[in-house]
Amino acid sequence: MKKTILFLAVAAFISCNNNSQKKIELTNEADSLSYAIGADIANNLMKQNEQIKLQIPEVNIEVLNNSLKSNFDTKSDPIIDTAVCKEIIQNYFNNLQAQQQQEQEASNLTAIEEGEKFLAENGQKENVVTTES
Repeated sequence: MKKTILFLAVAAFISCNNNSQKKIELTNEADSLSYAIGADIANNLMKQNEQIKLQIPEVNIEVLNNSLKSNFDTKSDPIIDTAVCKEIIQNYFNNLQAQQQQEQEASNLTAIEEGEKFLAENGQKENVVTTES
């Protein structure tokens, strides 16, 4: 989940700043290290891109990007408290998990019904022996 959120943050930041990227000059080791860490994070997260799109297709990238900017800015207060943010994220994934579980249970019931139907029909055919198991 943390990787998902981090990916979304980086993706939003990159996508919203793509048109206004200014040339960055790496003038010292700290700059080079900072760039290398950012590139490494972006590369790792881009590998997960399709999974993220499937998990959270409704994320508003513009809002996410604004959240990144405002939370990195130590001069401004966040709109939502950190504890509340964690609760929102946890609730989202709990609800998503519950929904997926319901879908899986429905799928399981369908498979059981189809299996029972097959066995009943198959048992009526010639040369098929039904045992007591």
